[in-house]
Amino acid sequence: MHRPLIKIRKFIKSIIWNNDLLFKFHTKYILWKKRGTYVDFINNYSKKNKNKGIKFVQLGSNDGNWDDPIYRFIRRDNWNGILVEPQKVIFQRLRKNYDKISNLIFENCAVSDKRETKKLYKISFSESPWASTLSRFSEESLKELLETGYAEEYAKQENINIPKDLTECISSETVECYTLTEILQRNNFLKFDILVIDIEGYEDKIIYSIDFKMVKPQIILYEHAHQDTASNEKCRNYLVENGYKISVFESDNLAHLA
Repeated sequence: MHRPLIKIRKFIKSIIWNNDLLFKFHTKYILWKKRGTYVDFINNYSKKNKNKGIKFVQLGSNDGNWDDPIYRFIRRDNWNGILVEPQKVIFQRLRKNYDKISNLIFENCAVSDKRETKKLYKISFSESPWASTLSRFSEESLKELLETGYAEEYAKQENINIPKDLTECISSETVECYTLTEILQRNNFLKFDILVIDIEGYEDKIIYSIDFKMVKPQIILYEHAHQDTASNEKCRNYLVENGYKISVFESDNLAHLA
């Protein structure tokens, strides 16, 4: 997309996003042109159940705005939930983007299948939302992504020259990791409707760690783009065994109770 068009789109979005009436009108009446998407499914669920109060947990919330599948519903329909984001700088943006919304819990940590401390590898030359979505626990995985040239177009838009040495392109920060169960228990949040997982390749590990006898959300939306075919199929079968129906999309799976 040409830069002038990008600037115009950002300007229009900022006007809508900063005016609550325009935002709610846009998300309710204009946004839904593509039927059959997972966003459309969640939109319909949210409109149908908003009066009873929807509770959610989002793992890998980023800044709460960039390419986020549920931000509009949290804001439009007054969802109540937990947002988890390990990156310290991005976590502050997350809180700021939700500063006008009450009944939200913020957790500055990572989620794992066990309690541990780990290094999170991230882009060193930008802290823009697109760059923060690339952060992951595997340094090698991040190097492989950079080698594809994925970051170059975004960097051009910011007039950033990417270092030629890949080791200079990557930085890291140490993050505390907790299990999903620990996060839910310390917040007394064992009953909720929607679980969203976007943690760059660790989605299946978190799903396997869920105690479905203790918690069983109506909807689980998780990214599968970083899983190989066998791992993806195994995880889907596991969810089916636990009573879920699966809808498969380009980069994500949506599991919902039958």
